[in-house]
Amino acid sequence: MNQSLHIFAFYCTSAALDAAKTIWREIAADETKASFQNK
Repeated sequence: MNQSLHIFAFYCTSAALDAAKTIWREIAADETKASFQNK
């Protein structure tokens, strides 16, 4: 029980990190496009 809970928590953490990285990349890409258009 404790072991599976640990694995579940680890899976959730890595999934959240992946989602955050993806969102951050999209935001960074939008910011880059916007700064190029302003120039």
